[in-house]
Formats: sequence, structure tokens, C-alpha cells
Amino acid sequence: MLVLPHAHQANTLKCPQNENFIILQLFMRGQLIFFVLGVTCFLDFMDVGRNPYKQKGIVFQTSEPKRGINGRKTIRFRRSNGEMLQLVEERNV
Repeated sequence: MLVLPHAHQANTLKCPQNENFIILQLFMRGQLIFFVLGVTCFLDFMDVGRNPYKQKGIVFQTSEPKRGINGRKTIRFRRSNGEMLQLVEERNV
């Protein structure tokens, strides 16, 4: 029997060129989101998108996202191994 992952679960792909990078494909609110684990990561997210990370014990460096000139929100945090990650919300107009 084939069991498909739920919409909130990630599909993990290995990059054939570099096995140190893992790409997670996430489906959130109907959008396909690529989350590349590397030195800096960018993830399209909503304000409520931080809750799953907080539940896993990830500590954000700022309590609220910072808004850029173009209206984009960013928030930074560190993984348990000290790697810096960044979440970015892009507005599609």
C-alpha cells in the first residue's frame, strides 16, 4: 500500500552534486516552498509559520520578524549545531 505524506510533512531530496546539502520541499497554504539546509537558508513563511519551529525548541534571535524596505519580513535563528538560518516572507503582488 502506498502512503503519501501529509501536506505539512517534508519530502527530502539529496543534491547529487553535493551530499552536504539537503532540500526539503514543504507545502504550506498551497505554495511549494524550498528549504535548503546550508549556511543561510531562505524559506517563504507566514507569521504562524514560526510555531512549529518554536515547538521543536529552536530559539529565534528576534521575537518578531524585521520588515525590509520592500515589505519583506525576515527573521534569523540558529540551529542546534550553531548554523545560521534565515526565514524570509516574500509578498506576491
